[in-house]
Amino acid sequence: MATTTPQAQLLHWYSTRYPFRINIVGDYAGSSPFFIDGDSLLREIFSDQRIDFSTGFQLLHATYVAEQFLENLRRRNCVFDVVFFEQHRNICMPAWNPDGSWKYSFAREVIIRHFESLSRDGKRFAWKFDTVVDKAFENWLFHRQPLFIMAHDGEDILAQQGDDDPEESEDEYEDEDSITVKEWEVKAMIYRFMHIGKGYNVALINSVEFEDSKIFARVLETGLKRADVESGVDTIPTDFMTDLSAPVRMKPLPSMNISIPSTVSNFRERLTVYTLIRLFRGVNTWPEKVVSLGSAYLLHTAFLNHLSLEERHFAASANTLKQAKQEANVDGFLKWFIKEATRVTEEGLVKFDDTVQLCDCVDGRLFLKLLVQKVEIPEPVAQDFERLSAAVKDGVGGSFGLAVSTSALGSIPADSVPEEPVISVSVAILPFSNPQINQHLDAITIDVDILPKHNEFDTQVTRDQYHVHKVKKPHKAIEKPQALVGRRTVERKPMLNKGRGTLEEQLAKRAQGRIRRREQMYLSRVQRYAASLTDAVDGSLHQKLIVCDEGGNKSKKQTQEKVKAEKGKPGKGGTGIAKAEDIPVLTVGGKPGKQVKGGKKEQAGKKAPVLSKADKIKLQNAEKATLKEAKTFQTSWKNLCNELSVTKDEEAIISRLDDHIKKLSQDVPKTAAVDNEGRFIEVEVWLYKIMTLQKLWITLCKAGEKANGYNTVAVMFDEARKALQCPALTTTVKSSIQNVFVGLGIALPPSKPTIGKRPISFTTSWTGKVEGDDTKLDMSSEEFQLSYFGPYMDRNMDSAPDERVTFEPDGWQRDVLDEIDADSSVFVVALTSAGKTFISFHAMEKVLKADDSGILVYIAPTKPLVNQIAAEVLSRFRKNYRHAGKTIWAIHNGDFQTYNPTECQILITIPSILCTMLMSPANAKNWAPRVKRIIFDEVHSVGNAEDGVVWEQLLLLAPCPIIALSATVGNPHEFSEWLKTTQSSLNIKLRMIQYPHRYSDLRKFIYRPPKSLGTGNYRFAGLGQMMQYGQIDGTPGFDVIHPVAALVDSTHGMPDDLALEPGDSLRLYLAMKTVSTSQYPVPDELDYRKVFGTTGNVIKKVDTTRWEASLKSVLKKWMVDAGSPFSKVVELLQNKASTESTVDITVAAEAVKQEKILDETMFASEAYEHGDVVTLAHLRQKTLPLLASLHAANALPALMFSYNRSLCEYICLQVTTQLQEAEDHFRKTDPRWKAKIKDWELHLERKRKMGSKMRKVILEDGETKFDAVRDLADVEFSALDSFDPEDPWPQFSFGDFKRYRKTEWESDLRQLERWGVPRQLCDAFRRGIGVHHSGLKRPYRQLVETLFRKGYLRLIISTGDLAMGINMPCKTVIFAGDNINLTALNYRQASGRAGRRGFDLLGNVIFHGLPIDSAYRLIGSRLPRLMGHFPMSTSLVLRLFILLHHSKDSEYAKTTISMLLKQPRLVMGGDSCMEQVLHHLRFSIEYLRRQKLLGPGGNPLNFAGLTGHLSYTEKSAFAFHALLCSGTLAGLVRGFATGNQLQREAKCETLMLIMCNLFGRLPASRGRKNVRVLPPLPQEVSDLFAKINQDTLKTYSTYVETFAKQYCNTTNYHILPFSRLSAGSPGLGTPGSPNHARSSFVALSGHTDLFKSIADMSSSLRGDIFFEGSAIPCLPVDDIRLNSYLLDFYKHGNASLLAKENSVMAGDVWFVLKDFSVVLATIVAGLLSYIKDGPGAYFNAASIKIRDEDGEMLAEDGEAEEEEEEEEDEEEKGVHVEYYSDGEEFEVHAPPRVGRENQWQMKKESRRRIREVENLLEVVREVQGRFEKKFKTMWA
Repeated sequence: MATTTPQAQLLHWYSTRYPFRINIVGDYAGSSPFFIDGDSLLREIFSDQRIDFSTGFQLLHATYVAEQFLENLRRRNCVFDVVFFEQHRNICMPAWNPDGSWKYSFAREVIIRHFESLSRDGKRFAWKFDTVVDKAFENWLFHRQPLFIMAHDGEDILAQQGDDDPEESEDEYEDEDSITVKEWEVKAMIYRFMHIGKGYNVALINSVEFEDSKIFARVLETGLKRADVESGVDTIPTDFMTDLSAPVRMKPLPSMNISIPSTVSNFRERLTVYTLIRLFRGVNTWPEKVVSLGSAYLLHTAFLNHLSLEERHFAASANTLKQAKQEANVDGFLKWFIKEATRVTEEGLVKFDDTVQLCDCVDGRLFLKLLVQKVEIPEPVAQDFERLSAAVKDGVGGSFGLAVSTSALGSIPADSVPEEPVISVSVAILPFSNPQINQHLDAITIDVDILPKHNEFDTQVTRDQYHVHKVKKPHKAIEKPQALVGRRTVERKPMLNKGRGTLEEQLAKRAQGRIRRREQMYLSRVQRYAASLTDAVDGSLHQKLIVCDEGGNKSKKQTQEKVKAEKGKPGKGGTGIAKAEDIPVLTVGGKPGKQVKGGKKEQAGKKAPVLSKADKIKLQNAEKATLKEAKTFQTSWKNLCNELSVTKDEEAIISRLDDHIKKLSQDVPKTAAVDNEGRFIEVEVWLYKIMTLQKLWITLCKAGEKANGYNTVAVMFDEARKALQCPALTTTVKSSIQNVFVGLGIALPPSKPTIGKRPISFTTSWTGKVEGDDTKLDMSSEEFQLSYFGPYMDRNMDSAPDERVTFEPDGWQRDVLDEIDADSSVFVVALTSAGKTFISFHAMEKVLKADDSGILVYIAPTKPLVNQIAAEVLSRFRKNYRHAGKTIWAIHNGDFQTYNPTECQILITIPSILCTMLMSPANAKNWAPRVKRIIFDEVHSVGNAEDGVVWEQLLLLAPCPIIALSATVGNPHEFSEWLKTTQSSLNIKLRMIQYPHRYSDLRKFIYRPPKSLGTGNYRFAGLGQMMQYGQIDGTPGFDVIHPVAALVDSTHGMPDDLALEPGDSLRLYLAMKTVSTSQYPVPDELDYRKVFGTTGNVIKKVDTTRWEASLKSVLKKWMVDAGSPFSKVVELLQNKASTESTVDITVAAEAVKQEKILDETMFASEAYEHGDVVTLAHLRQKTLPLLASLHAANALPALMFSYNRSLCEYICLQVTTQLQEAEDHFRKTDPRWKAKIKDWELHLERKRKMGSKMRKVILEDGETKFDAVRDLADVEFSALDSFDPEDPWPQFSFGDFKRYRKTEWESDLRQLERWGVPRQLCDAFRRGIGVHHSGLKRPYRQLVETLFRKGYLRLIISTGDLAMGINMPCKTVIFAGDNINLTALNYRQASGRAGRRGFDLLGNVIFHGLPIDSAYRLIGSRLPRLMGHFPMSTSLVLRLFILLHHSKDSEYAKTTISMLLKQPRLVMGGDSCMEQVLHHLRFSIEYLRRQKLLGPGGNPLNFAGLTGHLSYTEKSAFAFHALLCSGTLAGLVRGFATGNQLQREAKCETLMLIMCNLFGRLPASRGRKNVRVLPPLPQEVSDLFAKINQDTLKTYSTYVETFAKQYCNTTNYHILPFSRLSAGSPGLGTPGSPNHARSSFVALSGHTDLFKSIADMSSSLRGDIFFEGSAIPCLPVDDIRLNSYLLDFYKHGNASLLAKENSVMAGDVWFVLKDFSVVLATIVAGLLSYIKDGPGAYFNAASIKIRDEDGEMLAEDGEAEEEEEEEEDEEEKGVHVEYYSDGEEFEVHAPPRVGRENQWQMKKESRRRIREVENLLEVVREVQGRFEKKFKTMWA
């Protein structure tokens, strides 16, 4: 369709925008600010039809709803502003009531004034501007830096029209003068927001859903898309947008001299009196009707002064109110009055001091009540009326007067006015009694009726209740061995007989062989992966053999006493350092004062002891060994010196010296004597390196590039520091170093005493002296160290030896070890690279040493981290077990299982799996009690939207001490206090240990190369030479970002983790000193010269850290003071480079028209189709130059993070293609390549001619035959032997073959092809580039991780998967392109990968393709505060009862329930009290009883096991159970087995339609293209759901009413939720509202406690009732538009069509289909369990057959066929035989017979229902088979 008009273009533009649902608190905004469009907020508020804006005018109710919305944001720690624009003032008017515009205009003005008088956390939050292009607004945006904008998209207009295609109704544009807001006007507002400034993402306020601590909303991402360019939307006329920006202005009121007497006391009275005077003064004659209505209105104002909110409740019927309005012409008068009052308020003609009275200045229903009912006027009200009427009369003048006895007042007695009947919502509850629950529920009282014991809810669907009669243990069958790797749990058969055997045996043998080969291949990959984690050169693992301690079973008290006793001792976590005499050192000669064997000192002056003959021989041998070692050191060093003397490349020399130093550090022990030859050689190596570095420095100074050489000087300073502190320092070495420092012009660092002269081993004339001043630094030693020496400073932070670990831990690390050894819980908050890794492995080793049965569970948030931890455990530990089947470790992550998770000691898993295992009855006796410790890695994941509640439940249910680890918790103290309360229920102490410092600093850059770079004039010519000590600083295009420069808005505060390098601290001090004044001075004691001195001392990192803290303390004081020079400091530190984009938008738009998708397999297609064209152009043109610069600066390897899978693939494809094209050009044009090919061809020809002939060995003078043969071999072996012209040329590849053998490379490439990895990834792999995201196959991802650690891959382009704790050390982290998922939390997680401890001294963080504002936001944002969810979900209650019942009331089950219900603070950060939690528990039980899931004693009924396994889809699971239990589902598919093909397909499609309405629900919003909507449900299903929802509403209505009556005895809550201001008056003592639970503010609109829905209830309860509506299992099905992606895929099986026709993101397709596949598999397993074991049965999760990410089934049907005859015999006896998980058999007897006829009827009904379930199972399996067949094609 041609889009010609701007309005049509706007609608077309919006219809191609597809918002995605996100948790805007935890997963997006965090603590970053955003602003709400005020009129969008009001439109959403006014669209709430519970607010009476039709018959009445309930302004206070509207204010309450507005405040409630803001309070919901604040309660979730949102940082927001509300901004109103005059140009948007009509946007606030909802579509449902176009005739009430005058009411909405007044309400808008009132709420604006109210918001302007309030504050959020002490700061102003409401603002008002004319237009979005207002200069004042632009300035506000610059300082406020909002992350996104929350606005309305006008979907209610389409809902009102019932029109899904806005482009077909262009007639709506014609009525330009109408006050009705048109759809294009709302879309124009969104267009403005997404195009002002840098462009802002828009969160749709009409899609906001508050779910416990989360806020879900649909978000539109800004950016110019390919579709925009192709459709011409990018050419919307600018004058059209300018016209839209014209604000609406009302004509000013004519001036009147009105004075209000002082007797009019409050604002409400003043506004009423002033407005009435204005209305009546300008009129000569006053109609009696109008005067009467004026009197009634004035009386209404007088009543408002005295009535409480309850007394104002008027629940008259809508017809009564409508009739009264028509008879009295109320709307005419109110419209006349309110329009005038609106203008009075806008112009500020009446001064107000109480905005609550402004918000409560009119009560339309009270006004109507006065007009309808005959009301007795109390004396105080009459007095107020007389006072106010006198003021009006005086103001109007003449004979005008208002009387209280006006004829307009109602004359009908109050009893005669029909009001809505008050109906009690309470329903009788079902009886319930359970010994384990009763002891907790006894604390509360439920004041409602209880139904009789025998009722319709206490029956199973099919069988009678069974009870355990006796227990016996049969002989246990020997378990058959299973495959170690759980991809298939195929049983290993015993050894087959010799010979071929039967066909069945042959097939079984082949199957076993395949299993073993797969297992071997997998374990081989794991071992290789593990070797990469330990830097094993040969791939071997150096595992520690674990042997159980003899005293491993000592009590906890003994262990704690031992730790306590050893604190403070060397190696036991104290501050002591091992003394020299404690370290045994064998020295030559036993000189006085030296240590000898045994560690004792010889005392000077005493005769040496007489040595025995044996001792003399030992001493002689030691002397010989020492001399031999010294000679080895000398020879090696001499050979290296000879080699270096002929080497001209200083970089190569430095590299060889570094290797030699590393080797020496390994060969020379730390305890070696001073005169050890290795120590002297070590000093000389340092000196040689200093000499080489000085030459480099002199060269740079002569070339005028001194600024590029400061890093070289810093390295030289570091080497000199180490040499001067060496005990083997000689006078010659010190003299040379002193000359070097004289040349630098700085003081010599302190040194140890020299030990005399000793000639230098290598030949040189160099003495360190330099002529002239060119090489001087022109700064002091302290300035140089602070500016450039920061990465090399000593980072010792209270470290000391400790025998428990192999390194010297810092003080905080020793504290952690002590807590673990004392069996206490510990919460560790330490930044990435601080050194948290060892904690987990120490705890593991402790559990392994204790015994063979203890278990440690390691919880990781992501599956890649699960795999890594397992590999690390494999690389560290080995243990011999006495019993077969036991293993050290196992993996179980839902998709994949390695080893048996219940037969290992270290289980590595994800939260959902551990929760299932802890709640499994099969584990309650033998597994869960053996869990000794749980490690929660990345525990901040408790704030995740998807599985955060599972983390919280696990923290509450943990039966043992825990270790919680995180680097990014925004509120660690609050979280720690909550953890302490959870652990206190087990009498376990928890301690928080916080360490706020990184080991290596992070330096931030923004990459802004010249625009010419990457255009047609630029051609990549290959990677340049790498500089050993290169630096990014000063490289063209890289601008350093000072962290303080990111603090653009001082009101945001300073993040606690904002760290400064020493150089940053120096620049901050100088900037503060520059702008300081007498009022805001910088204390003299902060002068760096006073802090660090001026004598050339070596500065340590701990010293700069203290100085940094002092500087930030002063800066924080400046930040909170508006008059301080803080903004000037920020301005001085900001880089003045241009902030413009390096890619012109016009050029980018033109380029996208020419660009085509490069690959036929749709690789990176989503980025091509939906990516921002400007970002794509920037990344396409600038990424390779960026990487080339990093290569030259030795800043690789690098991790490039892009939080869009397709964009990762796009960047990889572009870089690889450009490298290939550049290499092709090089091969065609460069003579070096042609010469290389010629030499290679000659070499091949020469080898061909030589064949196998050996050259004759000719000996030269003095040469041995061995040396001659070796030299000949060196000559005959040429580099050309390994040359392959098909391989990438090194200049065009980032791969490093020094770390990776060519044979391995070729083998891995073949593996990639075998795994079906896309060709583009294989091409990138050949060039040292990898891609990593969860949409790729696991073996490929693990190979990428392995080869990155080994050093071959030097660039990985990844989503956030690699940011969560993965051991991927790199020098540089790059953030490529802005993204909604690039949050403050994800930024810190990802940036922490750079500069890992033990690898790099400095980490680089580069922002590439991001606006500078986004970079500032990420650096300056605070971490989000962790907030709790409501963990007491209904499904958790059900699972607790399943655990209790099926474990036969095990001690573990009882302890778990008791621990949970005794928690003093169940919800972290929540306001819920224990009484409310117990009330919620009781009514959750009531819900489960009414859903026939629990019996009267808590025994599970019907499909409880299935429902429990589907707890992650709680609301859908309960709805599905209702379908099963009612027989509705069985009825819809009845006759499937006997039907023809068409009938069978129809029934399958019906079932699929129902399943799609329940599971995997994605909302489909109106007005968008390519969103297919699900057809309506069958009527009987829809009716059933409506009935269930109504029953649920009644149940929970009873809950809130009974709770309110019992615990809310005070006067109903009158406090506005956000402002905390009180509304209403004390009251006159007249009868008020009959409500108990409903908020009095909502009751003003006539509502009672008769709620219409759960949503109505949760949003309108009084403020002192805690009620989490999202925790109520109520699934809305009416008026819900759902995306039909699942049904469509079931029909066509084309995954690519889901992106085109259903707008499902291509990267999400596999995951949403996988989720549905798991649901189907769970339902099949549940139905099978029901048929096999009867109602209420529990089945193990292992019986659920699901497909892993490689497309294979993870489990086989383990069900054994039962003997029907035996079962029938048992039934005849009334006995049902069941088995526990351990094989224990018990008989369950039916209740006594009640009559043979009744029993026969029951059995008949039971078998009928079983047949129905069997028939349903057949249909579900058919649906599953069809779905899986299509799903499996995704793996082809």
